[in-house]
Formats: sequence, structure tokens, C-alpha cells
Amino acid sequence: MTQHRLLAALVATTALVGFALTCDAGDNNNSTSKVKATATAGKINGQGEQLVTITLKIEQGWHLYANPVNHNKEFLDAARTKVNLAAKAKLEGVRVLYPQGKTYVDKDTKDEYDIYTGVVKIEANLKRVAGDTSPLELVIDVQSCNGKVCLIPGKVKLTIP
Repeated sequence: MTQHRLLAALVATTALVGFALTCDAGDNNNSTSKVKATATAGKINGQGEQLVTITLKIEQGWHLYANPVNHNKEFLDAARTKVNLAAKAKLEGVRVLYPQGKTYVDKDTKDEYDIYTGVVKIEANLKRVAGDTSPLELVIDVQSCNGKVCLIPGKVKLTIP
């Protein structure tokens, strides 16, 4: 009986190690590998307001889920493109303006939802605490898909000096 348990433990461990290696290999090809992101920030005005422009270049043949995904597809909300901004001092009144996505119709399921392809510009208006000129930290949640597969979601991180 002890040999049987040892064999079962060995098989389970081998399966887990194999799974971990598979997951690690997939991380090298997650959603961020299909998106190049850049960002620029305008000057802070007298009221502490600042405009940030984020440009996403999505690899040809791939798409990101728009924000919002529309067409009553709440189950896709977690996969939508989402921008988060932070600075040394807490930002006030952050408002991200996402562009309208293009409606995509899945050939197999006939589901419709909105996506981004090609080059996408996202703007964010924010207000800084008086005197804060610290760099902005951006985190962009993305999930890249093509007509056959969706990659592991990823986070694109940028710093704007």
C-alpha cells in the first residue's frame, strides 16, 4: 500500500510540474506580447489638471476587447481594456475616455461585441494635488485575441516622467 501511495504522489507531482512548465511557457506569449503602448502627458495647468494620451498599437490579426464591450456581454467586462493611473500623491478626478470599439461578430457563435484593432488612442483627464509633479504610473489591462484563441490577460506598465 505504501508503494502505491508513493507512486500516486510521484505521478501527481510530475503532472503538477508539467502543468507549471506549460504555464510558464505560455507567459512568454501573453496578451502584452501583441500590444505596444506609449503614453504622453501634457503640462499641468494652473488648476492642477493634466491630459494623458495613451497609444496602443495592436499587432495585425489580433484585437483587444473594447471598453465597454457592449452588446450585453457582461461576462466579457473583466477582459475589457482598462487604464489605471497613479502618482506619488493621490490623483483626483481621473476620467478615462475610451474610444468607441468596432463591432465584431464571432463566425462560430454569432456573438457580437466591440473590439479595438490597429492603433487606438485613449485619453485620460486628471487632477493633481497642488505641487505634485511626480511621474505618472500607468497600468493597462489587456487581453489579446485573434479569430481562434485568446491569450492570457496581461498588464502593460508605463511610467511618464
